[in-house]
Amino acid sequence: MAEHYYYNSKDLKKIFRESVKLLHPDRGGDREEFLKFLSWYNELPKSVIRPQRLEAKRGTYRPGPSFFKTITLSIKEVSLGLRKKIKLPLKEIDCPYCQGLGIEQSRNKVACSYCAGEGVLKLNSGDEVILQRCTFCAGRGYFYRETCPHCRGKGKLKEEMEIEISLPLGLREGDLLFISKEALGTKTDFYLEIELERHPFWRLEGPNLIYELKIPFWEILLEEFIDIETLEGKERISTILFRKGDPVILPKRGPFLPDDNLWKRGDLIIYLKPLFPESLSAMAKRYLEKFKHTLMEERYEGP
Repeated sequence: MAEHYYYNSKDLKKIFRESVKLLHPDRGGDREEFLKFLSWYNELPKSVIRPQRLEAKRGTYRPGPSFFKTITLSIKEVSLGLRKKIKLPLKEIDCPYCQGLGIEQSRNKVACSYCAGEGVLKLNSGDEVILQRCTFCAGRGYFYRETCPHCRGKGKLKEEMEIEISLPLGLREGDLLFISKEALGTKTDFYLEIELERHPFWRLEGPNLIYELKIPFWEILLEEFIDIETLEGKERISTILFRKGDPVILPKRGPFLPDDNLWKRGDLIIYLKPLFPESLSAMAKRYLEKFKHTLMEERYEGP
């Protein structure tokens, strides 16, 4: 059976189905291999087989071994509480650079002073000489001067595995997500600091989503509708709403908010930022003057 170095719940289900079809004795498979596979699958951490919702921690810490990592999330992901694939160092492997020895083998080596570089110790027992492998240099007869810089002398490295998590509602920049060592079957707790990806026109402000609508001023005057990008997709909005000068508020189009297991949402607040050309051609100026006079006549013309 091939070894799978990382997987999420979707991959595991696929692996399980395909392996059962291949290894099941009723389908001509080997019974011992089938039992080995079932044993391997049953020993997997349940949080990998069935991803759990993470618990958001703000300013809290549990004593013990822990691992900190910064993850970047989009405004859409934290607003809707979407699922996110992340990689964590969950699997311990022998350091491939030093073959698990913890020492830098490409550097100079020095002879073991205990066995004089021979790799064996000579023990006198009366008239008999007993040869024993040197326990100080493990029989090599030498030591390396420096520890492996990759594993820092530990001989082990952590290999990243991909898991899928459900993001809790209400996350903001700087918050911590906590995954307990019990949830993933590891010896280490994991703390994930949230960093929000910068968006070209969205930003989170309190319970609401702020939208800076940058659009040429003539489109507000000439177009009847414009398309607005909401969290769920595009939505057509009448341009009349933007001609009053006030922000346009779309209720319940903002981020979902945590509130005692009740689903509440903030608003989407749109601020118009009209774009103006830096310069105008002579023809454009003439048309703009004509446009201005036409508007003035319509405004002050009596009934």
